[in-house]
Amino acid sequence: MSDLLSIGRTALNAYSTALATTSNNVANAATPGFSRQRVDFATQPPNGLLGNGVMPAQVRRINDTFLQARLTDDGAAAARHGSARELLIRADRMLSDPLSGIAAPLQSLNTAVQAVMADPASLAARSVLLAEAGGVADRFAQLDASYAQLDREIDGRVSESVGIANGLVDNIARLNQRIAQSTPGNNGLPPGDLLDQRDEAVRQLAEQIGVTTLIQSNGSLSVFLEDGQPLVLDGQARHLSVVPTSSAGRYRLELDSPGGPVAVGRPAGGAIAGLLDARAQAVDAPRAALATLATDIATAFNAAQGAGQDLDGNPGAALFNDPPLSVAITDPRQLAPAGPPPAGVADNTAWADVATFTGAPLAARAAEVIGQLGLSAQQADARASAAQSLAEQALTARDSVSGVNLDEEAANLLRYQQSYQAAAQMIATADTVFQTLLSAVRR
Repeated sequence: MSDLLSIGRTALNAYSTALATTSNNVANAATPGFSRQRVDFATQPPNGLLGNGVMPAQVRRINDTFLQARLTDDGAAAARHGSARELLIRADRMLSDPLSGIAAPLQSLNTAVQAVMADPASLAARSVLLAEAGGVADRFAQLDASYAQLDREIDGRVSESVGIANGLVDNIARLNQRIAQSTPGNNGLPPGDLLDQRDEAVRQLAEQIGVTTLIQSNGSLSVFLEDGQPLVLDGQARHLSVVPTSSAGRYRLELDSPGGPVAVGRPAGGAIAGLLDARAQAVDAPRAALATLATDIATAFNAAQGAGQDLDGNPGAALFNDPPLSVAITDPRQLAPAGPPPAGVADNTAWADVATFTGAPLAARAAEVIGQLGLSAQQADARASAAQSLAEQALTARDSVSGVNLDEEAANLLRYQQSYQAAAQMIATADTVFQTLLSAVRR
């Protein structure tokens, strides 16, 4: 009878654990990074020929480390290309927008040049040209200021990502300690919930900056930057920081170390990598292209001015200052389309080349600048879409193994409930037998 009670008690304990584990699965079905858990049953050591009941040998976490690694890596790539796409699309709109872009003022400048060529002595046409030249200079300045603002925004976003990354590094170090402390309580296996939290923290960290990981013999997880420098190692967490460089408004990444801060190589994954990609393609490249275009415009007009004479017969003065591009004269009489003496004020031969330049050649140059940035934005969009698709596929693959299937869990709840009730019936049967024995003894 004691065997019956003992077996019933072990069954109650085992199926109580199974019910609690299954309930925990259901409760965490929507928790990001959660891996479902299963109870592995084993027989109790027997007493002689008879069995001695059941025990929950372990609570096992259903997880595939390769799928988890794929999810982390693909998530890092998606974060990189996603952050770059947003900024490149914004930069492209700045330059190509019909109202705020560069094409419209250049077209207006060409129209004004052709009007002066048609009537070189007209003060009205000359005044319009000066106004349009000022409009071109203002548009270049506005665009440069917009890209400078985008550059500062990238600095701010990098700093924000570094702060998030440092918080996750600290969390991973704390989870390593908790896992090490909790492992002996589950037959030497680390608790699944803490492992899930650590994996999720690593996944989120990789979305900020690319990392690699290595499981140590004691179960702790070491985390390294892609250049091999440690973020979490031997229970210690090291922080990233952004520090100014010699270039105004630019920062570089550094990592704390026992010997002092060390420079961090350019990451290949995560949002920070995407921000640095965007800086090169959405800020530096268009600013450099616009600066070159502005210089070409100033050079063409200033050369034409230098070859001509103004309405008062004086040698032409430079129309533009560069850099930055700005209008150098204010008096329309100083425009000098007329050739050198004895050409009259109605002559336009000095501006023949610049009149040609402001037409198709300048439009083509502007289209090239706009098109290059547009192409970069399109490529970034394609890369981001592909990377996001791969990340979603990785999540689906991971969830197919580790995710919670509510229908399956509902079936398990019913099965374990029935087993628990049957175990309770063992106890009731043992009690009935015991009461029968007592009654027989009393007689």
